[in-house]
Amino acid sequence: MKEKLAIIIYCLLLNVSAYSQVGLIDNNGDTLVAITLEQMDNIYVELIQKDSLMEQAIISSSKEVKLYELVSISEINLKSCEDVLKDASDNNTYLMSENKKIDSKLKRTRKVAIYTTIFAILSILL
Repeated sequence: MKEKLAIIIYCLLLNVSAYSQVGLIDNNGDTLVAITLEQMDNIYVELIQKDSLMEQAIISSSKEVKLYELVSISEINLKSCEDVLKDASDNNTYLMSENKKIDSKLKRTRKVAIYTTIFAILSILL
């Protein structure tokens, strides 16, 4: 009697601490599995974490694409600024050479004007 009671108590303790998964097959041939609420909660938490990681990955890839676009736009802007700087330097060189030509012509005309004035004054005096 004590052995039967011990076996019954042992079986009851095993039923309380253990859980079972029941596999069922419905009419369509799909397999259904019954799980505990705790297992379902754990699965739900893992799915939420996976979704969160997927969203973070999508956001990170979007940021990476934006940074690549920013770098390429910056490179394009830098090249265009270099082109503008080169054009400005070429224009400055051209303007400086034109300015030197004008200065040399002006100096020659001044010398001619001074010599002409001196010659006119000398001709009037003599």
